[in-house]
Formats: sequence, structure tokens, C-alpha cells
Amino acid sequence: MKLLISSMNFTPEEIGVGKYTGEMAIWLAKAGHDVRVIAAQPYYPFWRVFDGYSSSAYSREFISQELLGDKGGSLTVFRCPVWVPCRPSGIKRLLHLMSFAISSLPIFFYQYRWRPVIVMAIEPPLLCAPLALVLSKLSSSKSVLHIHDYEVDAAFNLGLLRGKYFLKLAFKIELYLMNKFNLVTSISLNMVKKLNIKGVADHAVKLFSNWVDLDLIRPIAYDSDSVRLIKDEFGLPQDRIIALYSGNMGNKQGLEILALAALELLNENIFFIFCGDGSGRMELQSACEDLTNVMFLPLQPSSKFKQLLSIVDGHLLPQRDGVADFVMPSKLMGILATGRPVIATARRDTEVGKIVKLCGLLVEPGDSFSAAIKILVCNESLRVQLGTNARLYAEQNFSLEEIMLNFEHDLETLALSV
Repeated sequence: MKLLISSMNFTPEEIGVGKYTGEMAIWLAKAGHDVRVIAAQPYYPFWRVFDGYSSSAYSREFISQELLGDKGGSLTVFRCPVWVPCRPSGIKRLLHLMSFAISSLPIFFYQYRWRPVIVMAIEPPLLCAPLALVLSKLSSSKSVLHIHDYEVDAAFNLGLLRGKYFLKLAFKIELYLMNKFNLVTSISLNMVKKLNIKGVADHAVKLFSNWVDLDLIRPIAYDSDSVRLIKDEFGLPQDRIIALYSGNMGNKQGLEILALAALELLNENIFFIFCGDGSGRMELQSACEDLTNVMFLPLQPSSKFKQLLSIVDGHLLPQRDGVADFVMPSKLMGILATGRPVIATARRDTEVGKIVKLCGLLVEPGDSFSAAIKILVCNESLRVQLGTNARLYAEQNFSLEEIMLNFEHDLETLALSV
């Protein structure tokens, strides 16, 4: 099949939407499909364009056949100019998304001659959905919208956009666009149910969850020599419980919870690692400036990052109240695969809440995050049991190969439908 994917974020971005879209495109190309991707120049989560790329230029990348194997597929990436604000806010984020939608317009219609069988748009940004629909119509192809974040809901919930009239109009436009796609997918059961609540027809909705490479991320025994060696490599204390927050440091995460927990547990046998980057990192560093139980690390290369994930005693997943209702954190799958427990803030009826109740400690909004951390610090057997549950849940629900085989089948069925 010829598959065209529109995704603002794409590899070499190593977290979030870019990571999953990159892995999806590579898997489909390895499976023998011809894949083209329209993407922005990589910038996330640093909010600056990566070295070796230009924010004002178009470019094209051909992924080598050596990487893709011998099944005959191909992968071509068309990079588009994008404006990247240093400190994103509500209006700046909107302009940022608009800059990619506008710059990608000529690349979209350049694909008309290629005649893709399926045109797939990744949300965010929803602003590119109309372009995908128009191209799909012109080329008589099927259209797919895959939703990682409900960005309209998130923008209003976080106060980035305001106004009752504007909210009502935005939801009407969102629903109109969603109902024009042949297939709409999202990454969790609750997010799929939300599509039905919004008014998208049942027959056009499917689950397409995020995944984890279970061979790449594996548990390491707590008392193994490997753990001690990796701790030495990162300069971590051998005799303290290690709690890790990793990934993007932005508005959705509620990072102030981390600083407060580190302060309240300053005299406990626990050491915090905050690993990542984003618009909220400087503020978090400032809040932790005088704390001796905190280490900040930049985003790590993939090989070192998987080691770091697997040798800590627990993972931290703070979120602002309400965000977990419509966002499934992409990092959760990797956390579960490590066989270590997770402490997360979410309500019990959210998708995150339902998973964490089985694999870690759930902190309801308003409850003490540091108290939950302290429970794990004091109970080694509980850490081991919850970690075992986490790995088992990942194996049963988030296998890369199984999820992608099912999705490939859905695409092939869609392509053959009348």
C-alpha cells in the first residue's frame, strides 16, 4: 500500500508523538508498504530546532533500505519549515501549529501525483486535518485521523484558550472534521469512548494504542551487578531509593508536585532524578535549587535511557487535574515494561487511573504525592509486587508487534472497503 502520514512530530524526536509516529512509519515500511511522511523540522521537547536542521527550509530524507530490510517497502520524509517559540504560550502555540499547517500545504498537494491509498493525519495538530481530507478526496483514497491528544479539550482545560462561544465553535469544527474521516483512532479506551461522546459514529472508531518494544526495555533485578554499575555510571547513590521523572517538562505535567515532594522528603532515604527537557524545566530547577536529594539530567540517548528506566526503584507520573481524562501519557508504556512501580496523579475512572491501580500507587488530585512515594520507600515487597504487575500488564496489552499487526490489518481492510 501507499501510505501518506501527516505528523508534525517525527523521529529523531525521542519522546511523545514523534517517537510513536516514527516507529509506526518504520514498522509499516519494513512490512513492505511504501510510506511517505510530511513532518516539521524536529524540535520537541527542547522547543528549538535540532542541530543539522533548519526551521526555514524544506528538505527530504530517504530512509535506507538497509534499515528497512528486504520486503520491498520504502520510507521518505518531507520536512517543512516551522516557527518554534522559545517559551510557548496559548497564542504562540497556535501560531506554531499554524506555521506547520501553512508550510505543509504545497507538500500535501505535491503528493496528489503519487496517489496514496491511505492518507493519515496525526493529531495534534488538528489544523492539518482539512489538508488530509482534501488530498484524500482528490486522490480517491481513504482517510484516517489518529488522535494522541484531544488538543481542543486540553487547550481550554489548561487555560491556553478561553471563551464559551469560542469553545462551542471549536468543538463544532472538531466534530465536523472528525466525521469526515473514514476511520478515527485513539490511544486508550477512554479516549475512544470520548470520540463516541463527541458524536463520532461507532463504526468509524477504533482503538490504536501506543506500545513498547518489550525486547528493548526489560526488567533488571534490583540487587544485580548491572544495577550497581549503571548507578555508578550516572553518579547515583547506591544506598538510597531512586525515584525517576522522565520525559517532557511542560504545562500538562504539573511539575510543581515534583519539587514539593522532593522538599517534603528531603530527610528520607530517597533520591530524585528529573530527566528531560521542555518549557517548564527552568522553573522546576529553580524550585529545587537548594535541595540535595535531586539530580537533573538532560534527555538521554536511547541506549542509556532504557538503562536508566530499568534501574530505578519507582517512576513518577504527575499530571494536572483533568488532563488524564483526555490524554494518555506515552511514557507510561515504557515505564510498565521496566518492571518497576509507578506513582501517578489521576482520578480512578480515567484510563491512567485504571492502569496505575494495578501497577503502582494512584494519587487522587488533592492527595499527597509525597505520602505515596514514602509508602513505596518503606515497603520493598510492595515495590517488587507492583513492578511484576506492571511488566505483566505491558506484555499483555502493549506489545509493539501485536499492536502494529492489528493496525496493519485495519488499514488493509479500510483500503479494500467500498
